[in-house]
Amino acid sequence: PNTLTRGTVLGNSAGTTARLNFTGATKVFNDIPAERSVYADGTGAVTIGSSSFNGSGRNLLIQSDGTGGYSAQVGYLGPNKAMYTRVNQTTGDFSFVNGSYTSEIFRVQQNGGFYSPFGGSRIDYQGSAGLFINDSGGISGQSALILEVGNTGSFLAAFFYGTTGVGAINTNGSTTLYGTTSDYRLKVVYGPAADAGTIIDNVPVYDAEMKYGMRRPMFLAHELQAVVPDAVIGAKDAVRADGSIDPQLVDEKVLMPIVWASEQEVRARLATLEALVPTLIARITALENRPPNV
Repeated sequence: PNTLTRGTVLGNSAGTTARLNFTGATKVFNDIPAERSVYADGTGAVTIGSSSFNGSGRNLLIQSDGTGGYSAQVGYLGPNKAMYTRVNQTTGDFSFVNGSYTSEIFRVQQNGGFYSPFGGSRIDYQGSAGLFINDSGGISGQSALILEVGNTGSFLAAFFYGTTGVGAINTNGSTTLYGTTSDYRLKVVYGPAADAGTIIDNVPVYDAEMKYGMRRPMFLAHELQAVVPDAVIGAKDAVRADGSIDPQLVDEKVLMPIVWASEQEVRARLATLEALVPTLIARITALENRPPNV
């Protein structure tokens, strides 16, 4: 038989690497290949833009040889070897690296997260947290997240429950504004707040210090929760699956209307007392001016 000889056979239609074997007369034509032809070389790489696998003129490299634990590599290799992209065959992560393979620039993780080696910043999907932003490896003074807008009509962040807006972070160009939904169309109003002073009297305030260091007047969340449930998130003594503390959270802005109503009650009582002052002064003056023994 006539055998077409080739140094290396990467594969054939029979799923083997055997050389082609013809049982009859076969005509073989040798056409001039296109200047930018696509081919796979002995390493399994496909090069576009140059006929030389190691040539400096390559514009695009597609490689799948498992070198260094990466199952696929695609890169632009212009004069300065600008950038590669590669897929880790173990984790499935997709990375951008420099042309010399010496540093990773950015990574898209299989779990949907993003990672940057500069400062160790990453954005992950993490269980019940949904989105997790971490900059634990960053430098002091470096922000894990920066929000920027070009005009005061745009929100830095907006929060929704379904399709209903429930809050936003905005700026007026010089300060940051934190807003929560307070539209009258979303409320049922029963009348003026009553007994705000009683609520305040029933919630102790302590001179306390957080264990990481911050001393100031404070509530204890579970005590506040017993009087104003909506101001506290979480349950007393709750722990996470790993046994660590699942702390209660206090939303202190919920208390502002209560303090406001209490202040109004105090001012109303003060106004009543102040209205009595002229009468009391007149009576005291009259008593002081009474003749003796009268």
